[in-house]
Amino acid sequence: MAKIAKRSTRKRRRRVKVAPEERDRRRRQKKLKSDIRAVFTNAGFVHLHSHDVELTVDGQRSEFDGVFAYDNILVVTEDTILISPNDHLRKKMDFYEHVLDNRTEAALAEMQSKLPLFAKYLKDHAEYDIAEYRLMFVYCSTASIDEALRKKHIATCSFMDNAALQYFLRLTRAIHKTARFELFKFLSLDATDVGHQSSSASAIKHDALLLHEVPSGFPKGHKLVSFLASPSILLEQSYVFRADSWRDETALYQRLLSKPKITKMREYLVGSKRVFVNNIIVSLPHDTVLTDHAGKALKAETTRDMSPVLVHIPHKYNAIGIIDGQHRVFAYHEGNNQNEAKIAVLRVKQHLLVTGIIYPEPMTARKKREFEAKLFLEINDKQTRVKPDLRQAIQLVVEPFAAVAIAKAVVDRLAATGPLSGLLSVHFFDSGKIKTASIVAYGLPIILRPTNTSQSLFRHWHGTGKGGFATKQNRDALDAYVDYAAGEINKLISGFRIANLETWTLDRKKSRVLTTTTINGLIFCLRRILEGNQLGTPQQYATAFTRAKIDFSPKNFKYKSSHWKRLGDDLYEQCFA
Repeated sequence: MAKIAKRSTRKRRRRVKVAPEERDRRRRQKKLKSDIRAVFTNAGFVHLHSHDVELTVDGQRSEFDGVFAYDNILVVTEDTILISPNDHLRKKMDFYEHVLDNRTEAALAEMQSKLPLFAKYLKDHAEYDIAEYRLMFVYCSTASIDEALRKKHIATCSFMDNAALQYFLRLTRAIHKTARFELFKFLSLDATDVGHQSSSASAIKHDALLLHEVPSGFPKGHKLVSFLASPSILLEQSYVFRADSWRDETALYQRLLSKPKITKMREYLVGSKRVFVNNIIVSLPHDTVLTDHAGKALKAETTRDMSPVLVHIPHKYNAIGIIDGQHRVFAYHEGNNQNEAKIAVLRVKQHLLVTGIIYPEPMTARKKREFEAKLFLEINDKQTRVKPDLRQAIQLVVEPFAAVAIAKAVVDRLAATGPLSGLLSVHFFDSGKIKTASIVAYGLPIILRPTNTSQSLFRHWHGTGKGGFATKQNRDALDAYVDYAAGEINKLISGFRIANLETWTLDRKKSRVLTTTTINGLIFCLRRILEGNQLGTPQQYATAFTRAKIDFSPKNFKYKSSHWKRLGDDLYEQCFA
């Protein structure tokens, strides 16, 4: 007789249905936490689990989303995907300031009590007294932070926005633990703050050859010193003005490190066991000291002949600026693959040939960056053609008053404010957005030229300092003009958006409203509007664009990628003529 199966008396849990919006929110929150953790652990920090643990320090309570440790450096991270995080930020800053107000040791004691992994870390690093630990706070937000709030709390906390986070994520994936030196700089840490380096040498000496500017052909006052340096020293002391990094955006022009390229170069180092023989070009810090071999100080400006010297470079993080050769230097990074054991030996054994530039004093940081950007372009553009977006970034540094440079600055404004905010591709990690290289190169320059021609916005701008454009010196006036131009373009595009709300999407399967072709067409339309002195308000533009007969559906949009002028002319004739 067959057995009768017993019905289970266990109640099945009802699966709670999660709304799509909530699923998306959780996904984005999880990715943010994962990206932050990857940045710090790739760079060699230890992750100390702290999520959902409430800490109380002298009566105030809070939670730490992430805790990461490297030697005596403790980094507490806060992550948020709030669209408007300012109120959340204020609450966190109150707690952080409370902790840093002579309560750091109390906070560490509370962390030791509540976080088992932190207690174990302290035990494993008994060489550090509790007073030697540095507690740092990093606020990570996918949305922009109010600039006034950021400036107010910059002494309390470091701010890592999405662009900086994605930059460090790519950097740490490419050079792993070596990226910690740039993270230290981001956290405003000096070499003497990390570990037991306070007793290390204040400067590192190199035997060098000093070359006067006459035989080098460099401008007056610029001296060159050539010397050999181990990759380990360069990795610790170097920095690069890479595009899309966390540094001052007006000085960024170099390429991001290519992980595939570095991998191939590491394989070459291991296979050939030979150093790269071509020069690494760098700029040396202003407090670099030259002496003869007897220790007597030399003044570079009084040295006329090629002569042997000692160059004393301050022992600091991010002190030596790499102008050319970053891949050759960072190929020696502290990695985590099978080649690392062999590379570790080469990192201290081999030496790279370095040519360093000593600038005349006084020379402003901006002038130095302009000189370096020009030199970078001279070296690289004759070998592999520099990509258009990189050339535009360089022009923003070396020729900020040129029409293309102004166009690049305006696109950056449009990407941050107005109807195109978040829709333009301006970072390396932007995907599925509107490409901007041709907008900068071909669409915008004519309407932005700082001349009083009929098609230029400059003719309609009456800001203070307009006359200073002739001398190309007044940067405040330049910024004001960029703001004005971006504002007028935003008015036009806002009106176009109002008239095309139903098809305002980046999904090319649904619409061609948000494409490079359409944006350039609108700019060409604006040329005709400027000629007719017809600048208007967003609502006036919206009313005009309702008269357009152009079909922006993927099937019927007839304008190809280069048909900007025809699209602009058609929009003008249908809507404004």
